[in-house]
Amino acid sequence: MVTRLLKTFSIVTLLTLLGVPAIAESSLSTYIGGAFYRYNEAYLLTGATYLATTREQMELNLGVDFGIATVEESTGEILPRFFIPVNIGINFTFPGDPLTFYFGPGLTPVFMIRPGSDTQFTFLLGPYAKIGIRLRVHSIMSIIVETQQDLLFGGPKWVNTTTRVVAGIDFSL
Repeated sequence: MVTRLLKTFSIVTLLTLLGVPAIAESSLSTYIGGAFYRYNEAYLLTGATYLATTREQMELNLGVDFGIATVEESTGEILPRFFIPVNIGINFTFPGDPLTFYFGPGLTPVFMIRPGSDTQFTFLLGPYAKIGIRLRVHSIMSIIVETQQDLLFGGPKWVNTTTRVVAGIDFSL
């Protein structure tokens, strides 16, 4: 069931990203960092975000991340845990030369897969706010650093927070 859900999710995400028109300028960000779910679970995080400029100093933000952590059971078996958030939102940009600052609100659906636990599959949904900096180092490339705070509803505890911190590269398309 989990495999079927991941395949369906991957296909829907891909079709969504392919169907988004490049309105004016667009870019693709790839990054690595960490996600801190409820501040007691840390995940190594990687992901990609598609950005399309919709208006002056405003961008559409569509991205998907993949986080992984491991936990050792009392039997000594090591099991993986997966944290898969999707970002759908907008960024307000404050361009400068060579630094661009941005702030972005949006919505995050999150899929958590924890084999061997009471809650093997959890779906969470909620708003997020992010802030970041892009440092242009080439005509088509910028270095990015951003942090994002999620407020997620669902799961066994119903109200959950996650902080994500990432660094990476943004490529203009």
